[in-house]
Amino acid sequence: LENGCNPETKVRDSSRSCGPRGWSPQNYGGGHGTGQSMPLWLGLAKSFNTVAAELSFDVGREKVIDMTKRVGIAGVKKSCSMALGDGGITVIEHVGGVATFANGGKLAKPYGILDITTSKGELLYSRERDEPSAPQVVKPKVAEQMNFMMQKVVLEGTGTRAALDFTHAAGKTGTSTGPKDAWFVGFTGKYVAGVWLGNDDNRAMSGGERGVTGGQFAAPIWNTFMKLAHGDMNIPTIPGLEPHPALIAEQQRLAEEKKAEIAAGVVSQQDQTSPDGTKRTASILSERTRLALTKLAQSLRKAGGIAEPAPVVQPTALTPGAPNTPPPQPPSGGAQAPAAVQPPLPQPEAKPETKPDTKTETKPDPKSGKRAANGGAPIAGPNSGPNSGPNSGPNSGPNSGPTSTQGSLEPNSTQQLAAPVKPKPVDAASAPQKAQEPARRGN
Repeated sequence: LENGCNPETKVRDSSRSCGPRGWSPQNYGGGHGTGQSMPLWLGLAKSFNTVAAELSFDVGREKVIDMTKRVGIAGVKKSCSMALGDGGITVIEHVGGVATFANGGKLAKPYGILDITTSKGELLYSRERDEPSAPQVVKPKVAEQMNFMMQKVVLEGTGTRAALDFTHAAGKTGTSTGPKDAWFVGFTGKYVAGVWLGNDDNRAMSGGERGVTGGQFAAPIWNTFMKLAHGDMNIPTIPGLEPHPALIAEQQRLAEEKKAEIAAGVVSQQDQTSPDGTKRTASILSERTRLALTKLAQSLRKAGGIAEPAPVVQPTALTPGAPNTPPPQPPSGGAQAPAAVQPPLPQPEAKPETKPDTKTETKPDPKSGKRAANGGAPIAGPNSGPNSGPNSGPNSGPNSGPTSTQGSLEPNSTQQLAAPVKPKPVDAASAPQKAQEPARRGN
């Protein structure tokens, strides 16, 4: 695709020989190809090894290695069968490489830590705050064309058992000689996942003679996992594909709900704009995960005989009012009502010429304290194994045994309220001010 081809470019089911021993690729089931002409997407969808190997010879195997490095896969060596996935990489590395295409060509480097906080709630590290933006390592058009072809694998090729009925799916199957490995790596607009089946010592799988393939065994596992992983219909569209009909209907429903919330004065928790005009988005760390981490930190402190840190009160915004006037409380339902001046309390035997003091100080309201962001969520790397490669298919040659990669997390996360700020006196004659909501410190 980077050398001028497109999904409809004609290719042949055949390949030249390579190396001093005259190696030439065979398709699954035997045979060195029929010589049939077909579009490029069909060669990928049907997992023809002949097409993949010949393309690597045409464009240059050095360029193939360059692309694998750009998408974060290291250690691929130049060989006659490299286009078929003849080297071993971990599953998390493979998934990260494919995620680059799901990400529109921007590098998707796997990671395991979102936030690091102290037990007092001090944010030490936030991925969104401290890490640079992902670089564009593949042109968007190339990524979109690749996504189109990988969707064809699921719709019309070897990966039909991975198809989902609620959103589009794209991916690639892989099966090695033996078979020693069975793969499916794929994605929706929200998640990327990889499934590898095989033995840790690189022995052939039992029952292989009965037809163990990535499409038959790994793809159904991927399908079941993805159905459970998607807890809602908030799924973006895969770059290069049209929105799924089910998602269009869901987006319309959500749009109507949002209109109703706005009409009712309910502020959405996502894409909020603070009173100072800055836009902030909800943390990618779910509240459920944050609560679990808080309980874990409390349990660890209890086991170690460490006292719980005292909660710190966050003051309310100052609201002008008459003396002896309690600070106004926000109405129920989450909406912040405009501050209003309350009538003064009755004063016995007050003199007409007596005027209230024009200076007042409002005490902080402990009910308005906001939780500071904290916590972190480990993202576990899946089990690992050798790679199938974007153009790899069944019968791709021997693969090395897998390794394992998994994210980690410091267990000292907790939630604390922000430090108090001493309120300043406010002129009673000044205009009412909106309550200032503290901006989140991180995700």
